[in-house]
Amino acid sequence: MKKTENIFTGARIVGSFIMPFLLVADIPRLIPFISYIIFALTDIVDGFISRRRKNEKNNSDSSGDILDPVADKMLFISSLITLMYVQKIPLFVSVIITLREIFILGLRAIAERYKIHIKSSLLAKLKTFTGNVAVSAYILKDEYFGISAQTVGDIFIILCFILSIISGAEYITFFQKEKRKISK
Repeated sequence: MKKTENIFTGARIVGSFIMPFLLVADIPRLIPFISYIIFALTDIVDGFISRRRKNEKNNSDSSGDILDPVADKMLFISSLITLMYVQKIPLFVSVIITLREIFILGLRAIAERYKIHIKSSLLAKLKTFTGNVAVSAYILKDEYFGISAQTVGDIFIILCFILSIISGAEYITFFQKEKRKISK
């Protein structure tokens, strides 16, 4: 993994430890909100740089491909779990999403043992986006410009839940199909 991508991935990992403290601290909600947005945006920047380098050099960096989604899930899960603790958010949906995230990490690890690389699908990227919007809205919590941040969070966490189930099934199906190819 290149140094730049290490920095961005590392920022999300560090952010996964910082966000719970920011969310429970008695500080204005704008501070954890902006922090989460910055940490989450490092994924987009990281992906852009990584794709550009792969196109230029036509190579793949498997360590970055593995560590990047781990960093994303660490940031998202640590923030979501802390939000479940500090305020009312849909518990069942949040737990299922969290379990899906952990399961997919495990599935990817198993797939790598079979030399199967599971890339993020479009649905999984949409899941990540909707999850980040939900967490960001829950962090804000209050009403802004006549719109309830809590309601926005609820809508996006439900979308994230739906996309989690569908993209999770997509990953399982892909893995099983690739594994059958190997065993033939």
